[in-house]
Amino acid sequence: MAIDPQDAFIADLNGVFAQHSSMWTIYNESIKLLVTVSALPLLAAAALLAAGERVDFTTLPPLLVCTLVVTPVLVFVTLGVVIHYRLTVLWYARGLNGFRAIYFSALQSAEATIQPPMPTDPRYPANYEFTGPMGLIVHGSAVLNAGYLFLAGSSFGGWLPGSIVALVCVAALELWYWWNCHRYP
Repeated sequence: MAIDPQDAFIADLNGVFAQHSSMWTIYNESIKLLVTVSALPLLAAAALLAAGERVDFTTLPPLLVCTLVVTPVLVFVTLGVVIHYRLTVLWYARGLNGFRAIYFSALQSAEATIQPPMPTDPRYPANYEFTGPMGLIVHGSAVLNAGYLFLAGSSFGGWLPGSIVALVCVAALELWYWWNCHRYP
């Protein structure tokens, strides 16, 4: 029994589309996890306020300082997972674009002038989105967690150590994103 090449092509296209759709769901769930982890210091502060403790920016309770230090570490790991899922979504999108290019070239040879309805460049979209949605997620996480580390560092030794630690946090998250996006073609 011979397999029709057109049927195999459609089956492959449907499989890649299903994987792409599934990865979008996983990617969106990982963003929810990132937001939840990023909110841990706010939850700790709310719990301390509900318990009746005095919380001000000059003397932070040890539980809050610990949460302000641990959260950026957890965000760093979680952001790595989000970046990985985003890159997987982009690779499936490129796979779909490659299938569209094959299909479009077959249609071009059969019929005269038709326009591609969707992207057909298998190199599109790019991995690194500095101003795209992933860039916004990374930059927002970097600023928020730098603020957390600034508060924690400031409670230990003043604004200068807090500022240095915050700048290191921003640099680490931005470099983590850049490195992950540029290690694959």
